[in-house]
Amino acid sequence: KLLSYNPCVLYFDVFWSVFLECSSAAPSAGKEWEEYVQIRALVEKIRKKQKGVSVVFEGSREDYFPELMSWAAECGASCDGFEISSFADEGYGLKATRDIKAEELFLWIPRKMLMTVESAKNSVLGEFGRIADPEFNLKLISVVTDSDAPLYFRWAVSSVMTRQNQIPTEDGSRVTLALIPLWDMCNHTNGLITTGYNLEDDRCECVALQDYKENEQIYIFYGTRSNAEFVIHNGFFFEDNAHDRVKIKLGVSKSERLYAMKAEVLARAGIPASSIFALHCSEPPISAQLLAFLRVFCMTEGKRGTAGGRWQAVLKGPDIVLAD
Repeated sequence: KLLSYNPCVLYFDVFWSVFLECSSAAPSAGKEWEEYVQIRALVEKIRKKQKGVSVVFEGSREDYFPELMSWAAECGASCDGFEISSFADEGYGLKATRDIKAEELFLWIPRKMLMTVESAKNSVLGEFGRIADPEFNLKLISVVTDSDAPLYFRWAVSSVMTRQNQIPTEDGSRVTLALIPLWDMCNHTNGLITTGYNLEDDRCECVALQDYKENEQIYIFYGTRSNAEFVIHNGFFFEDNAHDRVKIKLGVSKSERLYAMKAEVLARAGIPASSIFALHCSEPPISAQLLAFLRVFCMTEGKRGTAGGRWQAVLKGPDIVLAD
């Protein structure tokens, strides 16, 4: 349901304030939380004004799962060996309905099911933009949400940002972004990427990450993201993340007397004099690049007021990236 003309006019000031806040220059690190609080407060104002302006779908999300599976089968997707199920701690996911072996191809989604940048541009719905045809659109929307309140635009943006994946274009000349129905119901666990795109058959394919017994949840690996990145890009925190890390910014001060020499040594190793490094939760916690930076960062002058032989040895070529 669209807001009537008058409410839209009344909301303009709030909308404009949100736009100005979101489009302004990025704040300093110390001001990021303050900016978030301001934007959040403005969004809450809009939510209160728009409360009750919605249309509710009949039934629950689960009621539409059979339709989604039937549509997927009609499109040529694999629908054997799994079903959509609810899991207590992780929400909806895929559950094995039979034993699945590691590296078994169990899921494929043809291009005709994907919502890509190109398909969005090539289908038009009135003056509001380009999206998929109504039948395609309803099959997906009825499964993922039960309301079309104006602020569900936030939900839509979040869905795209958390579920977009890169796939090749039809001619394979470049990559494009796509939403991949059914496959994106899989939840994350540690492992390796087991999904790829088969250009010959023009479909997204996924092989099992490990052996799965009947009634077990089927997981895939989302990639080597830290928990901070998962929260921002995927909306969840993964407790046993093998790739978790903390970013730290380090740099050699330009006011330091040995700045020029340290910067030269670092440049020879391909390391900036100021950069963002990561401390990893796994072994080794310190990367070779960070170790090299710290070695140079901690170097001091020799007793005679120069860097002495140690500097010269480094400048002549020993690889400071290698561990002692």
